[in-house]
Amino acid sequence: MYLEPFQGETAANTGFSRPKVPIRRKLGLECDHWRAGLTQLYRGRCIIEHMRREEHVMEASRSELAQVTASGEDIERYEIIDGVRVEREPMGAFETVLASWLCYLMNSFAAGKKLGLAVNEVLFVLNAARHLNRRPDVAFVSYARWPSSVVAREPAWNVVPDLAIEIVSPTNLAEEIDRKITDYFEAQVRLVWVLYPDSGRAYVYQSPTHVSILERTDTLDGAEVLPGFRLPIAQLYEAVAKPE
Repeated sequence: MYLEPFQGETAANTGFSRPKVPIRRKLGLECDHWRAGLTQLYRGRCIIEHMRREEHVMEASRSELAQVTASGEDIERYEIIDGVRVEREPMGAFETVLASWLCYLMNSFAAGKKLGLAVNEVLFVLNAARHLNRRPDVAFVSYARWPSSVVAREPAWNVVPDLAIEIVSPTNLAEEIDRKITDYFEAQVRLVWVLYPDSGRAYVYQSPTHVSILERTDTLDGAEVLPGFRLPIAQLYEAVAKPE
């Protein structure tokens, strides 16, 4: 549709010439540009909002992961002593590898004979009345001592191990190790090994006052706890050294 002059007027006396492009077309073009601009603006806002949501989700995920990690670390680093939760330093890489290797060697021996199970960093209820839970670096529990046919899914295993092993790290204190040895034997642990990686010595306790000191060239003996199990101490440290 074209704009027409008022009745009685002509293009000459109005001073206006007839538009070359229909007004409707012009308005259509302007509307198209306006719609395109709105579309781009909407898309831009959507992108910004999407980015904000992603940042929020990532931040929430990081927070949740941090909480889970902290919680997991909490579970693995504490003992209960006389009803008081005591945080412990985690084992270092060297000590962890050594403990894992020792578990493997003991389990390889014990599995065929159905003697029991070696575990590392498990929390044990040593004395429920005293609220005493200890976490030896490595422990061996004979099947004869298992309170049930399946390990309970609880924070602490309600059983006293036959053998408790401590691998001394730079953060351990002598008094701390001494208290653990006393607690172990008062709870009826039968044998305690304390390993000193720096010197290679192993202190074998049959009681808090009956101890034998072995050198790196000597052999650990399972005695009555693991009858027939003999482990050269030098072989124990092979796991933390690259073969030549």
